[in-house]
Amino acid sequence: METTARIKSMEEVGEDAWERFIGRHPLSAVYHHAAWHRVVEKTYGYKSKYCVIGNGEIEAALPFVPVRGLSMKTRLVSYPFSDACDPLVSGKEDMAAIIGTVEDFRAAQGITSAELRTYRLAEAVPGATPGGPAKYCNFVLDLGGNAKDLFRSFHKDCVQRAIRKAQNSSVEVVEGATLDDMKEFYRLHTATRKRLGVPVQPFRFFKNLWEILYPLKIASLLLARADGVNIAGVVQLKFKESVYYKFAASDRGSIAKKPNHLIIWKMVEDAIREGYRYLDFGRTYVGDSGLMQWKARWGAARKDLTYVYPAGCGENSFHREDSRTNGVLSNILRNMPCFVVRASGEVFYRFLA
Repeated sequence: METTARIKSMEEVGEDAWERFIGRHPLSAVYHHAAWHRVVEKTYGYKSKYCVIGNGEIEAALPFVPVRGLSMKTRLVSYPFSDACDPLVSGKEDMAAIIGTVEDFRAAQGITSAELRTYRLAEAVPGATPGGPAKYCNFVLDLGGNAKDLFRSFHKDCVQRAIRKAQNSSVEVVEGATLDDMKEFYRLHTATRKRLGVPVQPFRFFKNLWEILYPLKIASLLLARADGVNIAGVVQLKFKESVYYKFAASDRGSIAKKPNHLIIWKMVEDAIREGYRYLDFGRTYVGDSGLMQWKARWGAARKDLTYVYPAGCGENSFHREDSRTNGVLSNILRNMPCFVVRASGEVFYRFLA
């Protein structure tokens, strides 16, 4: 078996070969998909690299991107703006060859650090150290069984009752079908991010997502409406057995109608009907106990996401959600007009990879 790893571009790898590889590898996720990489590249000007073992058919691989931060220092990230992107390997030899080659590339380029976002393989990464206790986790709902039984497993007061309230409030959920629908979502998304005090992605990210992922049926948009007005929305991703609850937004004045609960219930029903096995609620900061509890009440199981770094390196403090700097920036964003929040995202969001 080939164990020599090489750094290649997607053009050298071949997109067809890459898609066949991730389609059959048990650890692949939507964040390994070449179309997802095109969205990130086109939005932020990055150029993905692929550390690959195999001639012709790929046997093991890891996608990564050299990312320049606000300090102008570069780090390697696998993969930017993605919850987790495990090395796609089949054993220790593959892992050692992949990580060794990426580290040689990092040293040759004079890159100061690297971040490998793992979901299942943190302990198997040679020469790397976790950045302390897990700072993020995700919640995954097993969709096995039928929708009625699953509904009965949800928290009675906080989920079942909320879904019924939305239904009784004449909230309807429709699928977005045009870029204008995505613009409506972005309007809600910007207001939501401002309310939470977190930066908002530039609109071109969602435009690229719509133009690249929607035609491939990897992404779709659900909007909740009441009295003809859009009051909430969710952008979902789909790959293999999983549906991903990726981006969510809601109108503050309509939260009492529980539109997001109804959207998720729609996602569950659709996913079961379409044959998906899991609903991935996405990355959650472990310090956000309220959000963690909200996801757990859907019956979703927690799984820690472990981000690992080369020995002697660690997480950039600017990216820590519990840092003092982020606390100050959060307060500033909450008090900015929406157009300023959008403008700041256009300029600075690429540095948050």
